[in-house]
Amino acid sequence: MTQKPALRPRKKEILERAANLFLERGYKATSVRDIAAAVGIEASSLYSHFQSKESILELLCHACADRFHEALDEILEVAHPSDFSRLVKVLEFHIDTAFEDPMAGTVFSDEWKNLPEDRKKMYLEKKKSYEAKLTTLISQLMEAGVVRKVEPSILMNTLISSVRWLYHSKKSFSAEEKAAYKKDIIDVWVNGLKNQKP
Repeated sequence: MTQKPALRPRKKEILERAANLFLERGYKATSVRDIAAAVGIEASSLYSHFQSKESILELLCHACADRFHEALDEILEVAHPSDFSRLVKVLEFHIDTAFEDPMAGTVFSDEWKNLPEDRKKMYLEKKKSYEAKLTTLISQLMEAGVVRKVEPSILMNTLISSVRWLYHSKKSFSAEEKAAYKKDIIDVWVNGLKNQKP
């Protein structure tokens, strides 16, 4: 895989502050002036790094989509197609991301809708590709008899949606709470999904 060039420190800082503001206030309620103020620069200076607020969102969207793809591809490469643990690892990744980088989840599922129409297509292709890979994994586990048979796309969307509330939670979780929530969510999924042998 070709390594992407590292962002310059100031550009990286702008992206991080913008991401936090989008999470706290929402994309539409955040202005270029708000982002510039959070970084400690004039709004006019921000335009030397990014053409617009939309270009910041676009870069965040693609970075998040690439991150989700890389994590899923790594999981798919290391285990047998019938290994149920692969699906558990995907769920763990979504939970960990919700706790450690909630903006990634809100961008992936919600904020991309604010992209201009002409910029949505490439992002949506990545999003749909990720969902297709996950649906294929679920189908493989069903065919192997380790997951109960339902419509695979329903399970895929339910898995992604099942942790969405964590992305939007304003609660500050302790390390112990994160571990407990993660265990409980996975237990619910494992017990609900696994094909119960008679």
